[in-house]
Amino acid sequence: IAKERFKKIGLDVARIDFEPASRDYLRRYLAVDIALDTYPYTGGGTTFDALYMGVPVVTRYGLRRNTRFSFSLLQNLELAYLAADNLGKYIATAVYLAQNGELLQYLHRNLRTMMQNSVLCRPADYTRELEAKYDEIMGQDEGCEN
Repeated sequence: IAKERFKKIGLDVARIDFEPASRDYLRRYLAVDIALDTYPYTGGGTTFDALYMGVPVVTRYGLRRNTRFSFSLLQNLELAYLAADNLGKYIATAVYLAQNGELLQYLHRNLRTMMQNSVLCRPADYTRELEAKYDEIMGQDEGCEN
């Protein structure tokens, strides 16, 4: 069914790999240059997995929460330039990254370390930052009283 849908919109299905689900799917990221995120329902765990495996993700976001998960991950890695707020920018970002071999190699080599050094892989720090934001929103100077 998917192949027929791709053919219908003019894509060459010979250039698309369709793979069944497997338990070792993380290894498959080793053969991926760039992950193109879906819209309006962006990746969650799949975006995190791709980034952790060293694969940069290009995403598109909007105003709704469901469009912003991948964008949030990229922001926390200081890679917000891989996120676009419209289709034209999304395509341009993907093309730019595909044509910039030096940047692509850098990301492939460093994304896992970038993640490990970010709040994304430090849940205690993340929780403290989140609680501080909640306090700020609520207009409190200190944490909640017990």
